[in-house]
Amino acid sequence: MRKAKYITISEQIEKAIADNVYQGQLPGLYKLAENHKTTHITISKALRLLEEKGLVSVNGTRGTFISENSNFRKHRVIGVIGFNGDEKELEAIEKVASEFRYHTVALGFNSSLRQLLQDSPEFLFKFPADGYIIAQSFLTSKLATVLRSNGITFISTNRIIKPVGVSWTDYHAEGNLLKIINKIKSYDHRRIAYVEFTNLKYQYSKRVHKAYQKIMHLSDGFSKEYFFSPGTQEEYLQHHSSDYYSRFAEDAVKWLLGLKQRPTAVVVLSITVADFMIENLKKVGIAVPEDMSIVTYHERGENKKHLAGLHLDFVERATQASRILLNQIKYQKCSVVQKFIRGKFIDGPSLTWAPVDNTAVSDNINITALTKRRKAKTTNTIAKVVLTN
Repeated sequence: MRKAKYITISEQIEKAIADNVYQGQLPGLYKLAENHKTTHITISKALRLLEEKGLVSVNGTRGTFISENSNFRKHRVIGVIGFNGDEKELEAIEKVASEFRYHTVALGFNSSLRQLLQDSPEFLFKFPADGYIIAQSFLTSKLATVLRSNGITFISTNRIIKPVGVSWTDYHAEGNLLKIINKIKSYDHRRIAYVEFTNLKYQYSKRVHKAYQKIMHLSDGFSKEYFFSPGTQEEYLQHHSSDYYSRFAEDAVKWLLGLKQRPTAVVVLSITVADFMIENLKKVGIAVPEDMSIVTYHERGENKKHLAGLHLDFVERATQASRILLNQIKYQKCSVVQKFIRGKFIDGPSLTWAPVDNTAVSDNINITALTKRRKAKTTNTIAKVVLTN
C-alpha cells in the first residue's frame, strides 16, 4: 500500500534532521511546502507526526524547533502518582492531557507504592510515561534525582523546599492562613487557636507555625498554648486505625478544655476533624458557634454549609500542574515553574461574632457600643500583612 504523502515527507524531514541538514529551527511552512512540492497543509500534518515522535516541537507563533534531547520519550502518556482516586481531580488531568493528545495512567495512593518509590524509584524510568505528576508528598530527593538523571519531566502538587529547582503547584499555606485568620478577626475574635496533624514533609508544619505566630503577634493574640499539632496523620492511623480522625478530635477537645483561657475561635485544617470536634464540644456543653467558632478548610468537594472555611480548589491545582507538565514536555523546557493556588473564603454559620463575655478585650471597652456594632454588621478593615516565605 502506498504511503500517505505527509508520511513520506515526514520521513524525508526526519532524515534531513539526522543528516544535520536542518539545525535548531526548521524553515517555515511555506518554504518547506515549496521544497517538497506540496501544500502547507500536508507539511503541517508531516510536522505533527514528527512532533508525536518527539523529534520537533511546533509552536504556532514562533515556528518549528528540532528537539535538543535525543533521548526524548515519546509514549504519549503521563503518569499520575499518589492521587487518592478522586474522580474530579483525575478527570481534570485527563481533560488537559487530551488537549495535548496524551493519555494518563494513575498509580494509586497506598503505602506499597510509597515504599516502592523509596526502595526502587528506577522503575519509573522503565514505565512507559513521558512525564509524571506527583502528589501526596510522594516526591523525595532520591526520586527527583532518578527522574532528572534520566531526562524525565515531572511536577509536584506540593510545594517543594528540598530538593531545590523543582516545578510545583500548591495552595499558598501561609497566605491562606493569613486570609482565614483575618476573616475571623473581622468578627472580633482575638484568641484564635489552630488545630492540625503534624506534617513533616517539606517543612510544612514548621512554615505554618511560623506564619501563625507572625500573624497573631501583630494583634497581641499569640500564645504558644493555642497551637495544637500533637502528631502526624500516619501516627494516629497506626495507633487508632480507621477511628483516627475521631480520636484526634477527642484529643483536640481535651486540649481545649485544659487551657487556662479558652480561645473564642479555632482553625481546624481537616473538615472531618472539625465535624468530630463540634460533636465532642457539644457533649461537654460548649456550643458552636455561640460559645466557640470553628473555621476549617474545604477541599475535594467536601464543602459543608454548616462550616465556614477556606475553599481550596484541588481541581484547579491538578489542572495547572498537568498544563505546566505537558507544556514542558511538548517544548522540552527545563525552566522551573512554581505556582500558588489561592483559596476563597466561604461563609457559614460555624463562624459568628466572638462571645462578649469571653472576648480578650480591655476592662474599659464599651460593651454596648460593641453590641450595636455587631448588630449593624459593620465591616472591620483588617490590615494586610506581607509574609516572608
